[in-house]
Amino acid sequence: MKKAIVEVGTDLLTVQNPLVDYHDGEVAILDNVKGLQNIDSMKLDLDAVILCTKGRIQLEKGVHPLLLHENDVIVCPHGVILDNYMISPDFECKILCLSEHIMRQLLRANAKTWETSVYINRQFVFTLEPEHAEQFQLYYALIRSKINHKQMTYQKETIQSLLQALLLDLTATMQQNEVSKGQNDLSHKKQIFQQFLNLLTSTEPKRQTVRYYASRLNITPKYLSNICKEYSDKSPLKWIEQYVLDDIRYDLKNTDMTIKEIANHLGFCNLAFFGSFVRHHFGVSPKYLRCKYLAETPIKSKD
Repeated sequence: MKKAIVEVGTDLLTVQNPLVDYHDGEVAILDNVKGLQNIDSMKLDLDAVILCTKGRIQLEKGVHPLLLHENDVIVCPHGVILDNYMISPDFECKILCLSEHIMRQLLRANAKTWETSVYINRQFVFTLEPEHAEQFQLYYALIRSKINHKQMTYQKETIQSLLQALLLDLTATMQQNEVSKGQNDLSHKKQIFQQFLNLLTSTEPKRQTVRYYASRLNITPKYLSNICKEYSDKSPLKWIEQYVLDDIRYDLKNTDMTIKEIANHLGFCNLAFFGSFVRHHFGVSPKYLRCKYLAETPIKSKD
C-alpha cells in the first residue's frame, strides 16, 4: 500500500503543536521529535536544518539513505521528501524550520552560496567540529532564552537576527567542507545551474523571461528547465519569481523609493500591473505591504 505524503509547511508548525517551541509565521523551532518514526512521508514546503545532538537517526531523503550521528547536521531544502525514519532510543536533536522567503531574507547576499551548497553540491549532511557544534547549541540556547521572554519588545526581530548569525556560520562551514572535499569540480550541468543563479543575482531588473536567461547561457529554455528541475525541483520561472519577490520585499521595506519608482526599478511596465502582481503573491496591495513592513522596521518613506 502506497504511503500518504504529508506536505509540511510553516503553517502546520504552529504554537498549538506540542512539539513546536516557537513559531512566528516564518520560523518554527523544535527541540525534539521522539515520535518521528511514526510520521508518514513528509514533503517539505520549507527549509529545515536538523542538528543531531545525541544518538542517531537514519532516514531517506528521496531515494538517498542518510545517517546522522552526534554533531551531524542535515539541511533539507524546500521540495524534498523525507521517509523511513529509524531513531535510536537516546536520539535528541535541534530543528529549525524556515520559509524559503525568510531563509533568503536572512542570508540575502549569501543566499546564492547556501543554494550552491545545498542544490548544486548536494551537501545535505555534514559534521560540525566540536567547537562549531558547541556554538550552534549556544546560539540555540540564546534563542530559546529570547523565546521564553514573550513580552520582550522586538522579540521576533531579535530571534531572526540570531538565526541570521547562525545560518551565516553554517554557510561558512558548508563552504569549508566543499573545499576540503574538492566539490568545486562541477559537472557541465551543475556549472550551468550555478551560472543561472549567478546570472539571476547580477541581472537588473531580474524580471525577465526564461528565454532571456537561457539565451544568456547559450542554451535552450527547455534545457534550462530540465537542469533547474533536476537540481532544485523548481522551474526556472519559479526561481525568477522568487528573486523578484525578494527584491519587492527588500525595496518596500528598506528603501525610500515610491511605489511607482519601485515598479519601474523592478522592470514592471506600469503601476497597475505591479499592483496586480503584488496582490497575487502577497494578498495585499504594495502600499499595505509597505505599511506592514514599516510597522516592523520604521523607515522614512515618500509614499
